[in-house]
Amino acid sequence: MPINIQNLDDFKNKLEKAGDQLVVVDFWADWCGPCKIIAPKFEEFSKEFGEVIFLKVNTDEQEEISAEQKITSLPTFRFFKSGKPIIGGDVIGASPENLREKLLKYSSVELPAAKSQLCIFFGLFATFKTPFLLQKKCKIAESQDRKSM
Repeated sequence: MPINIQNLDDFKNKLEKAGDQLVVVDFWADWCGPCKIIAPKFEEFSKEFGEVIFLKVNTDEQEEISAEQKITSLPTFRFFKSGKPIIGGDVIGASPENLREKLLKYSSVELPAAKSQLCIFFGLFATFKTPFLLQKKCKIAESQDRKSM
């Protein structure tokens, strides 16, 4: 479940406490239609990627944070590691596909050994296609692993 940030100190404390853990921040506003459309997906991803910390910053209420982070478009999803933004990691706009792609790229999702080899092979191919393909191939590998047991 995403955590709503209350102020700049709260924001800095959450980033500091996260340490090396991946943090993704949703910069949004009440008046932003695309922000409202992607909000349920952001919450869904927070459940799917349990090892990632999901934060929400209402840019109208937390102007100091959005100014410090130089947020100019909404929604903006910014990824942090070790308290620092990942360079080139922002997702700007309400694209669940792009957000999921970055989550897969930056998170440390562990795959069982038999599955991971196949997924690595398809993952190389998926870099030229979509993260959906990677997910689909990994699910196929998982079902094949179960059949061989």
